[in-house]
Amino acid sequence: MKQDGKLAADDYAADVVRKIFDCKIMGYSEGQIAAMLNERGYLSPAEYKKATGISYHTPFSVSEKAEWQPNAVKRILTNRVYLGHLEQGKRTKASYRMKKYYYKPSEAWNIHENAHEPIIDELDFELVQELMGMDTRIAKGSAQLQLFSGIIQCGLCTQPMTAQKTKKKSGKIYINYICSTHKKTGGCKNNNISEISLSKIILLTIQQQVSNLLSLEDVANGLDTAGVRGRKQASIEAMIERNMQTVAENGDYLVKSYKHFVDELISESEYQIFKKTFNSQIQTAEDNIAALHSELSRLGNDTYAAKQVERILEHRNITELNRRTVVGLIKSIVVNNNKDIAIVFRYASEYDLVMDNIKEGTVV
Repeated sequence: MKQDGKLAADDYAADVVRKIFDCKIMGYSEGQIAAMLNERGYLSPAEYKKATGISYHTPFSVSEKAEWQPNAVKRILTNRVYLGHLEQGKRTKASYRMKKYYYKPSEAWNIHENAHEPIIDELDFELVQELMGMDTRIAKGSAQLQLFSGIIQCGLCTQPMTAQKTKKKSGKIYINYICSTHKKTGGCKNNNISEISLSKIILLTIQQQVSNLLSLEDVANGLDTAGVRGRKQASIEAMIERNMQTVAENGDYLVKSYKHFVDELISESEYQIFKKTFNSQIQTAEDNIAALHSELSRLGNDTYAAKQVERILEHRNITELNRRTVVGLIKSIVVNNNKDIAIVFRYASEYDLVMDNIKEGTVV
């Protein structure tokens, strides 16, 4: 919402958005999330605008009271405004004479980063974008995804492994992950692994990785890495500004020297010398600006890497798994057989980066 001319989080709406993102990470589909919001009485965007007195019209209204729809949930899950960024100029007219608008490709949008306080963590947002493109199926009789659905695959045929429930005579239900190829045709020998066995392996592996990172944290203890990074960023931005001033000043000198040549205040040979000198200064400054922007980008990547490391450290006391922990930390699980399981962590490259910097005597 607008507050003193700036965008600020609307507490009610922000809370609903956080719930939507959390539900997606926990394995619910957009349709399930919409149904849950309607069942619990959360006002849809259209109804909330009406309730707060905002004049609002949408061609999507299909009933007297607008309810949550899967498409509305999807729009929220892909909206980068919740990261604190503004995406403007998404549509335009082919001509000022035409009334019809058309949408421009995303690379042509005007994006203003860090325009306001974010309400969704960057790691969670990127995770949700990946989850939305993931092919997942809910086991028969279940209301949501199983613990490892969508990230577990057979190491022999590379096909997904799907969750299957088995009910024993005692009434107890067990979950097994079955190779989809074996299930359909019997053509793959790598047919199943129990969720109980896999959970024990995954939990132990996460605990070991946390322990390794805690050792690195002890080395870094007491160092204000965020402060150091902030000062470096400010220094780089100041150098970019100085080089931009150099470009502007030499551009002015070029214009003035040409005017002096036209007014016959300087000779053509003098003008050519001035022109070469000023253009050289401009080129050098522009090269400096490009290099400094690359350094800023690298610094941003380091910040993202640090967030990834912090995310794993949040699980220092982990004793059991849930869907959020699993998909938040693990990119994929490859099962070759019950004794040979490969786990790919999301933060693997960031972990390596921390290790390298510790060796060099610095901390990311």
